[in-house]
Amino acid sequence: MKKFLVLVSYFVLLSSCSHKVILTDLTEAKCDKLQFGKVEFRRLPSEEEKATLQKSGLVLQEYVFENYYLGVWNGSWTKKNLDKTVVKALYPLSEMDKLAGGLSMKELKLKAEKPGSSKVLIQTLGSLKQTELDAFGKMLFNKDNYYRLEVKNQSLLDLLDHSCVKLLNVMDEVPQADE
Repeated sequence: MKKFLVLVSYFVLLSSCSHKVILTDLTEAKCDKLQFGKVEFRRLPSEEEKATLQKSGLVLQEYVFENYYLGVWNGSWTKKNLDKTVVKALYPLSEMDKLAGGLSMKELKLKAEKPGSSKVLIQTLGSLKQTELDAFGKMLFNKDNYYRLEVKNQSLLDLLDHSCVKLLNVMDEVPQADE
């Protein structure tokens, strides 16, 4: 019986230490525990090293160049000694880095002060819960972690601040041809 209890407690301990990142059905609360940014490696990681990193809470999403990737990691990585891994450094992206399409933060703030609404295209860390973006505006389209929304201008800064948003692009209005 004692061996059984030791075995069960060992299993519970191991399962509680697991920090795997799951990027489906995300909510703002789940994304608050994650960071998105640039991951610098000492050398290109092997497939086995990538799998080990993913199990320990660092998911590589996109190859950038040389030894750089874009990725998502959980909070435990900020306390980790990176010298014991193939990861050289983690650089979280700021709000300013989330803006796409050449829009500056100053221009976004000016747009947020104007009445009306804008169409935006956002990319998220993973798939979101169906209702996660309802507070920001009307969903026009979504596919593969990309969402097109019509958002009130006053909500643009709040949407940029959403922890699940990876990139935000305010789309220019395309004039409709006269019929």
